[in-house]
Amino acid sequence: MRKISLKLSLVFIFVFLALNAAGTVLSAKTGFAYSGQVPLLLAFSAFLLFYIEKNKLRGLAGLTKISKRDCSANLFYIPLVILVLANGVFFFDKTTDFLSVLMVIAFMACIAFLEELLFRGLLFKAIEQRRNAKTAVLISGISFGFGHIVNLLNGYTDTRQIIQITIAVLIGLVLSLLFVRTKSIVPGIIFHFFFNIASALSRDVKPLQNYTMVGIIIVTSSAYLAYLAKNIRHS
Repeated sequence: MRKISLKLSLVFIFVFLALNAAGTVLSAKTGFAYSGQVPLLLAFSAFLLFYIEKNKLRGLAGLTKISKRDCSANLFYIPLVILVLANGVFFFDKTTDFLSVLMVIAFMACIAFLEELLFRGLLFKAIEQRRNAKTAVLISGISFGFGHIVNLLNGYTDTRQIIQITIAVLIGLVLSLLFVRTKSIVPGIIFHFFFNIASALSRDVKPLQNYTMVGIIIVTSSAYLAYLAKNIRHS
């Protein structure tokens, strides 16, 4: 059976975090959001796709189609839709100019693809092949959450960073379990993209609204996580 290199998966994650951090610094110098990250992450995405195709890892890495049966077995992914809606989609900032929106879309597309491929596809599968699915879910989900520490470069406060890491861990665990159930990272990529877009393009909200959104995200993620874990044990 073809295997995915754990060491190489970790190297790829390190390179991704380094490129994202370097791009953040470049963007700050240009004064235009994401202008530094997008070209670097696009190039890295192309490289990873080449690597996967060359080594015939598409199936193992989860770049596969999803079935109608997968949709129904996982509640048609309705909890993921709730998470996207709760993440600020109703608070779209109408003052954002068109070019900025395009840059946000490009950046979030790169982030969604790379984070799902690296954390859910390559890292998860590499750990699962050497240990088991449970260990892979825990390591993939938790490491994904703490990988968001890089956002300190974006000026996040300590409290905001803790909240984001907590949410990222929960969502990371959810998406890891979905990968176990569907063998595909496609649902995760789609969700990840829209979840990030909803946050990036929303305007600042009042503290009460923000806490409400965070509460909905945490409760929904926790409930969906429990559902997915229970159904895996009983399958």
